[in-house]
Amino acid sequence: MVKSLTKQHKLAEQVGDIQASINAARKSEISAALTKKRRAILESFGKADPQKAQDIAIKLRHPGTIDWFTNGEDFKKWLEGDCARLWLYGIRKCLRSSSFNKS
Repeated sequence: MVKSLTKQHKLAEQVGDIQASINAARKSEISAALTKKRRAILESFGKADPQKAQDIAIKLRHPGTIDWFTNGEDFKKWLEGDCARLWLYGIRKCLRSSSFNKS
């Protein structure tokens, strides 16, 4: 009976060791997958070309886009200023890009 209990105890220890090894392997695999995903995301930032995006947006521009804004009084006052900055933002899928350079 004592031998059986000793064997059972040893088996339980071995099972615990196997479970710990499996958990460590899973944790390592998850970490590696996240690292790959993070690396891919960071690399995609480096590939962004704002000039290309602007060129595409200009080609897609419809005549009359943003005229309501550029013909407004507030915009005309800004345009006549010395050191004005203009920041346009909106919902990404809804905003139509337009290029405007103050020259």
